[in-house]
Amino acid sequence: MAAAVAAAAAPQYEPEPAPEYEPAATPEYEPENTANGLDFEDFDDAFGETRPLTGSGSGVRSATSGGLSSIFPAFACLRCLDIAYYQQYFNVETGDVVARVRCALLAYKGGTIFDQHTQADLYGPLWISATVALTLFSVSNLSAFMEAWLHDTAGWTYDFSLLFSAFSILFGYVVGGASLLWGALRWRGHQECKLADLLCIYGYAGTVWMPMTLLCIIPVDAVRWATVVLASGYSTFFLNTNLRIHLKLPLPTGMAIPTDHLAQLAVAASAVHFLFGLVFKRYFFPF
Repeated sequence: MAAAVAAAAAPQYEPEPAPEYEPAATPEYEPENTANGLDFEDFDDAFGETRPLTGSGSGVRSATSGGLSSIFPAFACLRCLDIAYYQQYFNVETGDVVARVRCALLAYKGGTIFDQHTQADLYGPLWISATVALTLFSVSNLSAFMEAWLHDTAGWTYDFSLLFSAFSILFGYVVGGASLLWGALRWRGHQECKLADLLCIYGYAGTVWMPMTLLCIIPVDAVRWATVVLASGYSTFFLNTNLRIHLKLPLPTGMAIPTDHLAQLAVAASAVHFLFGLVFKRYFFPF
């Protein structure tokens, strides 16, 4: 009985409720491209403009989209070797390519492919050069067959080596010619011109070579020569006009030799372009 009374008199222990856990509020992260007060920018020396790497959400360039240059700044000069870098030049609408092809075919109006769209594209030049190469290969073999058939020449065979030659000559000239002109312009102090713009101009300048190649199927040597000369001259006129407008050079008013270094480079590039057009006749249609 006494033990019961003592137990009743003893204070009963009630555990204190545990405090509710409230996680510490973390500051909202806002992406900034600063380190020690320095702003980092993505320098596109040859192909594009200088663009700050800022933004959020879909606008942030991740390591997978920026390649090595987004992870290691030391590799920024090697961005031209990253395939993802060229995505911006192939993100083009069909209507834009058609408009530039129309501009190349209607070069006598004096327009430029950068009238409505300032961003250069490489999809059009790639498609045009590949189409011209395939057309040259096909029409050259077909013309050789027609020549053999008209002159009763036996032993005619399909020349598949012309396919490799056509692709090598077309793409070698477009890339090599634009690169050499870009290097010469930078050597003369014209730093604003981008290599992608010159590749775009050179690529669309080959538009007129597609109908020229089809007309060369006519088995008359005089017609072929006239077609090649006229097409080369027309393509050269388009190239010279776009180069002068893009480089902000005055259009020539006479036959006087230009004294400005940039104008001289544009004239030299146009002369080489015209001579290159004559290669088609000598190499692919020698008969």
